[in-house]
Amino acid sequence: SGSHRDMNIGTLLSSIEALRGSFALLAHAGARGASFAALRDIGMEAERKMLLATAGVNTHRGAIFNLGLLVAAAARRRVDHALQKFSCGDVVARVWGAEIAAARAQSPVSHGNSAYKKFAVGGARTAAAAGFPSVYNIGLPVLRRHLEAGHDRETAQIATLLALMEYLPD
Repeated sequence: SGSHRDMNIGTLLSSIEALRGSFALLAHAGARGASFAALRDIGMEAERKMLLATAGVNTHRGAIFNLGLLVAAAARRRVDHALQKFSCGDVVARVWGAEIAAARAQSPVSHGNSAYKKFAVGGARTAAAAGFPSVYNIGLPVLRRHLEAGHDRETAQIATLLALMEYLPD
């Protein structure tokens, strides 16, 4: 369990099973031009299923939010020719960024919101509203650089994780 004593392989697998179909719903909604509020409702339902399956343990809330937005963006980009030249992160920022930023005030209590208020760090919402700049400006370049230098995939991924940990404030 490491630092997450409330999690184990069982809670993670139960959570994954509970999320089955949720990302497909987010993709379909993104392709239909859904608002961030509509995407958030789908994500909140996925979170409810996750928490029910894990007896209240938050195993994948961040993945639901971040990957859910990127899945919706990928689907939106496929059907909207004006967005096809942009990365999925850029699509998130262009299409839903303002709504994501505005929604923080309406959000339930979370670790991210507490850190935002206490330390003025942006967290996942700020990163998403901006199009995930740490992914595109730090993570992917470091990963590519290590792979191009001939490092194996695991070494490149560890280097990427360390680079992101060095950069991210939270």
